[in-house]
Amino acid sequence: MDILSNKFPPPPPPPPPCPPDKCCNTGFEVAKVSLPIEILPKTFVGEVDVDCFGEPCVTCECEPCGSSCRVVITQRIKIKIPYKIGVKAITGCSNIFCFPLGCEEEPQRAEDEKK
Repeated sequence: MDILSNKFPPPPPPPPPCPPDKCCNTGFEVAKVSLPIEILPKTFVGEVDVDCFGEPCVTCECEPCGSSCRVVITQRIKIKIPYKIGVKAITGCSNIFCFPLGCEEEPQRAEDEKK
């Protein structure tokens, strides 16, 4: 299958017919194919920009004995954070594993079939 176009290739042509005096057959194999893919994050943060939003609020708290004051300034801000998020795919080695279908015959059975 072509991954980019999502199309399958045409099937192979069928085998020619078997003449009556010949021994023809079709062989099959069972296999498991794997492709490991590692997905890694890709991130980028650009330059952060801050703008004031509205008016500041100033509060003052003084110690009861008058030795000090604490001023708190609160300001709403608008933070502009440009970012880019994506992924990177890294493929590992593909593998194929074949499974035997039991071609091995018992010696006595093979001899009996020859008779």
